[in-house]
Amino acid sequence: MSKNYFLFSFVVLLLASFAACGQNREAKIDYHTKTFKNLYEADSMRSVDFNIEILVLDNVPAPAAKDSINKYLNQIYNAPITGEYTVNSVEELYDSTLSDFKRELPGSIEMGYPFNVALDRKINVVLNENNLFTFSVIQYQYTGGAHGMTYLINYNFDATSGKQITLDQLFNSGYKESLRQRAEKFFRSKNNLELNDNLDDAGFWFENNRFALNDNFLIEKDSFSFIYNQYEIAPYAFGQFEIKIPYSDIKNIINKDGALKFVFEKQK
Repeated sequence: MSKNYFLFSFVVLLLASFAACGQNREAKIDYHTKTFKNLYEADSMRSVDFNIEILVLDNVPAPAAKDSINKYLNQIYNAPITGEYTVNSVEELYDSTLSDFKRELPGSIEMGYPFNVALDRKINVVLNENNLFTFSVIQYQYTGGAHGMTYLINYNFDATSGKQITLDQLFNSGYKESLRQRAEKFFRSKNNLELNDNLDDAGFWFENNRFALNDNFLIEKDSFSFIYNQYEIAPYAFGQFEIKIPYSDIKNIINKDGALKFVFEKQK
């Protein structure tokens, strides 16, 4: 055989090796944040105050993934806090909110009561590895009344496709009751409740007095968590509830081929 044949074979093998490496390369998203702030003060008792943190995706492994995640981000930024209208930017959101405020302002001045509207939205990126991009949106809003409201909503994305990840994709078939029981164990422990303590008597609002999971979950590096917001399962004064479950406690129900496969790969 000629030297050219050996050289050709070597090049083919080298290119194949590079291709394999490319396929196994972990998808990671480059991003930065910017902030939209605006404050309108009619007087010392009446104002509109906006503070919105915007997540800007700089480099995403696939254009389709970037478009998909950005679609959700835009829905987050532009969600109205008063009225039912559609806007395309945080600037439009502020302008629409301010217009509503100014419409109601004369009545507030005439009656002599304070009138303040506030919106604070922040994004906390939690995981950006293992082909996952997960983050929490923390929102405080006040539109009048005795107190404002704080919400925390979790988002979990496949960084290669931009699709949101569901619970069914993470766990083996028939997982729901097992996951519910393990989460309840941590919930009761955190709230100083014994296994047989009545949830209704403790002030909680679970249907049929039975602990239940919601869909507000978050994939983290070493644990899996659920968030219950104010008024979701208990009175406002109880605040938010977080259940954090170590992967070691649910490893036997995790789908080894799903988005949580990194739990098993870490031990290799």
